[in-house]
Amino acid sequence: MTDLSDTFIKALPDLTLVVRRDGLIMSNIGGRELGVDKSPGALSGTMLRDLWTTEGAAQLAKLIHRALKARAQAEGRFYHDNRRIDVRVHPLGIDRVLMVMRALPVDTHLYADSASAEIPSVYDTTDCAAFSRRFCDAIATARLRETQLALAIIHFNDLPAIGSALGASAGQMLVVGALERIYTLAASGKLNLPRKLRTSQLESDQVAVLMEEISSHEAAARAAEVIRRAVAKAVELDGHRYELNPVIGLAVFPVDGHEPEILLDRARGAILEAHRSGLQSQVAACSDTAAVRAIPAADLERELRWAVEREQFALEYASIIDLIARRTVAIATSLKWIHPMCGPVAPDQFMPLLDTLELRASLDRWILRRGCRDLADLSERGNTRVSLALKLTRQSADSATFIEDIASAATAVGIGLARLDVDVDLKTLAGGTRIRGLLRELRNSGSRVFLEDFGADGIALARLRSLPIDGVKICPTFVGRLDKDAAARAVCKAAVSIARAFDLKCVAAGVAARSQLELLQEWGCEQATGPLFGLPRSARELRLAAYANASDPQFDAATIAAG
Repeated sequence: MTDLSDTFIKALPDLTLVVRRDGLIMSNIGGRELGVDKSPGALSGTMLRDLWTTEGAAQLAKLIHRALKARAQAEGRFYHDNRRIDVRVHPLGIDRVLMVMRALPVDTHLYADSASAEIPSVYDTTDCAAFSRRFCDAIATARLRETQLALAIIHFNDLPAIGSALGASAGQMLVVGALERIYTLAASGKLNLPRKLRTSQLESDQVAVLMEEISSHEAAARAAEVIRRAVAKAVELDGHRYELNPVIGLAVFPVDGHEPEILLDRARGAILEAHRSGLQSQVAACSDTAAVRAIPAADLERELRWAVEREQFALEYASIIDLIARRTVAIATSLKWIHPMCGPVAPDQFMPLLDTLELRASLDRWILRRGCRDLADLSERGNTRVSLALKLTRQSADSATFIEDIASAATAVGIGLARLDVDVDLKTLAGGTRIRGLLRELRNSGSRVFLEDFGADGIALARLRSLPIDGVKICPTFVGRLDKDAAARAVCKAAVSIARAFDLKCVAAGVAARSQLELLQEWGCEQATGPLFGLPRSARELRLAAYANASDPQFDAATIAAG
């Protein structure tokens, strides 16, 4: 650093300092920003508190300690002489840092002139265009720095009624008052709020709050709750007290979306979901349920048809573990709809509508083809004893080409029908002799048939013997409670005993705890699946697992949970 010429150093736009842990400036490398017009080295021996206000020096001390503790760059800012000072701190060894400082003009329509703090001024809440530009810039910056930001939409439930009674100007005054309370809280530093806030009134009863540089989704939710409580406080207007009763919808970048429009839609969807749930005053985070329900029914139907045509779905696979051989014997399919705006959507949010629109059979054929292809990829990596578990729905069973569809999907990728397990529920089995005949044909070809949700529906033992099945899967509702609920424990134990008496394979679905697994093993249950053995994984993750366990062709690392 000392080899740099004075001419070059003086031309640096940023003030660059080497600072010790205690705030002592070891040297100033260059730069003439921030009113420091001194030659390089002239600040040596000066303390930071001698150059800046008490608040500014304290902020710089925090950044120094953070950078030295994490051994990584730390960034921050403070305000001085009507300028925003951006600071980057890089650790140099164990007790000193390189500090780079740049001054930018304060956004005067947000903050009044102040030498020590961010004090809010009257803010023009109608400038939606400026807010939109800032929103886009903030997302671009967050993407570049790999940080998070949050969008909170405040919906004032009672504002339309107040506006109707007292006039639109009264409602607007209440909104401005609420915004001033938000900025006052942020500027005070007394509460854990991001100091970098931007707001805009979207509609007469909705205000958007942009919170930049948040640390996590939980931090955004806490900040939104602080804001909600602040704006919910009673306001006196013309001698009367009014409460705005706000609901806040929250969406976080990049967790809930990557584009401004998506985040805005998801935050508004969270508000709608809160109202549907009867929660009139709360912070509602966006979810798959809120996102899908925010779509009008006609649009949802059209989008589902489009999704089926364009195959906008993804499969994940849960391991089924043989508790005796201690290896993965099958992978069960789990479907997600990858909505282009809402992201991944859970099956229970769209499957009922699929059945209503008679699209289930088309989707089942896609699941069959994709599942067989993924199984064939695993077989090429030595996993030749792992089967694919597929659910048979009534719509697929009613198809005239049911057996041909299964055979062609398996043959196309070079796997035999013996590698396929078919799960069927009692309602589908009750469909008549044709369905039972199809299942017998599958079994004759080498496939295995399992009865789902065993124990949830009553079934005569004499009928159980006559059904074309090879095994049963105990209902996960009972399995998930068997270590805490005596009734659930009795059902599961009886289910295992009945399966063994009829020489049927017994699979426990939904095993989530080690204590549940130990009871099932004690009773003689042969196979199990559930969260205890890991969350469902994509085909790519399965392939990576196969590579990682090349010495064991069954990639059964999940069976560690089985002891």
